[in-house]
Amino acid sequence: MYVSLREAGTSDVPFMQQRLYEATIPESIPEEYRPKFEAAMRVDWVARYIDEWGREEDTAQIIEVDGEPAGAAWYRHYEPHEMHQLQRVVSFPLPPHEIAMGLAKPWRGRGLGTSLLDGLVKVAAAENITQLCLSVSTENPAAQRLYRRIGFVPIGAGFKSEVMLWETT
Repeated sequence: MYVSLREAGTSDVPFMQQRLYEATIPESIPEEYRPKFEAAMRVDWVARYIDEWGREEDTAQIIEVDGEPAGAAWYRHYEPHEMHQLQRVVSFPLPPHEIAMGLAKPWRGRGLGTSLLDGLVKVAAAENITQLCLSVSTENPAAQRLYRRIGFVPIGAGFKSEVMLWETT
């Protein structure tokens, strides 16, 4: 198994959208009650992570296994007024860069998420970004453990979610 990381391009947006869909819909929701992909991608708080991908400060990494995409992690720069979703659960200003990520189901639990997210925070540090934030479902303890392993710390909680912060050391 050959694993590699690469920078994402606009041609990767459909793959990133699929990972975002899988990451935002809890697995505890039965299939018959899950929103359809197209409907989920139109919800404001989901769409904001991927709409108009390719803005100046959009940065993404794709992890591949034997040349095939297995996961994606990215961050976007948001202006303060765009951080409303996360800002509601903490009482101090959040950093302007927020992460989204997802791994295809067959590749979860194999260490690829660690490699992918570690690669993304290294890119952020190389770009002199000193803080990143994210929101993770409290129904996804594997993701919470991954984020903690990379150095994210909890800074707030919302409805079934935890806001986490990463800072350079």
